[in-house]
Amino acid sequence: MEFSQKSPMEFPRHGHAANAFSGTHIVVTGSRKDTNLACQRAEIYDIEKNTWLRLGNMINGRHYHSSCTLDNEYVYVFCGIKNSTKKYFSSIERVNVRKSLQNLVVPWEEIQVTNPSGAAAVLPPRQGLGTVQSDSDSIMIIGGFGGRFFTDSWVLNTKTNVLQLTQKQLDRECFAF
Repeated sequence: MEFSQKSPMEFPRHGHAANAFSGTHIVVTGSRKDTNLACQRAEIYDIEKNTWLRLGNMINGRHYHSSCTLDNEYVYVFCGIKNSTKKYFSSIERVNVRKSLQNLVVPWEEIQVTNPSGAAAVLPPRQGLGTVQSDSDSIMIIGGFGGRFFTDSWVLNTKTNVLQLTQKQLDRECFAF
């Protein structure tokens, strides 16, 4: 494997999240740095063209969060530390990256989750969690730290925005950092 220097990102990053998109791009979100609102910025790297483009700004500036691509259409961001308060929080946001790549201005949207009974649900605030697409409609949320290490795992159904604990929980603490 040969390494070569690539085009730099526009905004400074520390405590950010990055994930692959469609095998052709890398999406980077958030930052502990507040310079030029880097904490709210999202950028996408085109691997073939070696260029960075801005995506819309996230609603909440955050760092030490997790991000996940869903079906090569959306990128979701989960939890982290909110830059404006420096506290753990449980916000979930998403943006349609596929539409953004078609030169459309696409805003981020905050996801309001419910439990299976339809009542408002809240993922306990945390940083350092892991997220992964678990099937065509679902993202699994695993562990993290929010003043204590978490041993829980959750599933978010992205079609219904229902958030629920998985049937089987972790048998030990899981901190993705």
